[in-house]
Amino acid sequence: MVKLIEAENISLAWLKGCECIINHGFQTKRKIKLHNLIVNIKNLETNKSLNKLFRTHMDMKIFKRTLDIVSSEESFGLHPNYWRRLKGQEEFKVDQVAQVISRLKEQPHSPKLTMCIYTPDDFNRKYIPCILCAELRVEKHRLYLNAFVRSQDFGKKSYADYIGLARILQRIAENSNIQPGGMLVHTITASIDRSDLNRVKMVLKLFRKEGSSN
Repeated sequence: MVKLIEAENISLAWLKGCECIINHGFQTKRKIKLHNLIVNIKNLETNKSLNKLFRTHMDMKIFKRTLDIVSSEESFGLHPNYWRRLKGQEEFKVDQVAQVISRLKEQPHSPKLTMCIYTPDDFNRKYIPCILCAELRVEKHRLYLNAFVRSQDFGKKSYADYIGLARILQRIAENSNIQPGGMLVHTITASIDRSDLNRVKMVLKLFRKEGSSN
């Protein structure tokens, strides 16, 4: 079964994803899980109110580390850095970002705009990238990103994943002279750890309460 979510921005994508996992996921000993969650994020903005609630109640240390892993220039040793891999600065020796930008300038509607983060050598490693690959496409003069994710923790990491992917899209769009559009993120296994569940529910409740009072 596939669950499809439409969200106006990154913050609402996280919120609706959490609600979908809670309402439709299955219980395990440690987590609530949901398979095949597709989130259509229409623009790369965040909701000011929800963003504030997230930063107040959720684990910002893990958020920052996850965001750095996805989109910063920093090296994390044994843990792969997704942006550095795409730039050919770690396992891969090919600058996929530069190749995609070059092709976008020459053939903006090319069907060959794929970037890989996962490598087969990751199979036996301790740390495996959660975001496996990204595909870019141009529609109506805007650049869109499709990401394929093997596993995503909505209590700790998905919000940072979305913001990190948005940063990658924005960088490529800017250097290709194309306006960024939105993102489509297909997650094979989305989950919320039970240790995060009460905090997630609190943020959802407070945001919905704020919305009903406006």
